[in-house]
Amino acid sequence: MTTGTEELPLSQTMKSAMERAEKIARSMGNDVVDEYHVFLAIMAIETGAAYQILCVKLSMTYERCRTQLLKIKPAQAHACKEPLNPSDLVNEIMGKAKEYATKQGAKCVSTKHVLRTLLMEDKSVQTIRELLNQLNKDVSDVSSEVFSGNTENDPEDWSQEYRKTCDKITDVQDMIDGLKKDIEQKKDTLAEYEARLADLIANLKRLATIEEGPST
Repeated sequence: MTTGTEELPLSQTMKSAMERAEKIARSMGNDVVDEYHVFLAIMAIETGAAYQILCVKLSMTYERCRTQLLKIKPAQAHACKEPLNPSDLVNEIMGKAKEYATKQGAKCVSTKHVLRTLLMEDKSVQTIRELLNQLNKDVSDVSSEVFSGNTENDPEDWSQEYRKTCDKITDVQDMIDGLKKDIEQKKDTLAEYEARLADLIANLKRLATIEEGPST
């Protein structure tokens, strides 16, 4: 599923959330991934900043939110095509989240950037507000947590950098292993040539002895 955020990549956590959103949409019998699927998904991924805000700080749970959402948006019975694409609204939200993340100097689009945009968009916040009301929460409760703190220090940025560094370490280690293997092969080749040289020298000495003949 593509989201139109090619310039600035999604964090690994946000990628997982978008995959989760597609599964949620399919389980609800929906044809597209909508904003409420994304909202559920970002609170389901425990490594994300959105999870820390919604589930840890505000004591919300994915299971209860999904149950309440099904009362607002009942599941449909028809089969879903493969794969599901994001709705126009979700594409718009992801684009604005990318713009905000870029302005903040972030290295990737995190779940916190997306949550912030979901709460700022009039179209998307309507369903989320209704869902939060069912949970005795208010949009302002979530907003105050989202807008506090510095998104430049989003842990998902560090997670992205951590993975990139690990990949680089793996690449360098592979190069070292390749060089070691090459050295071992060259050692074997050197030993082979040394043995051949020793045989040639021994043969030369033998020939020299024959040439000189027996001593008188």
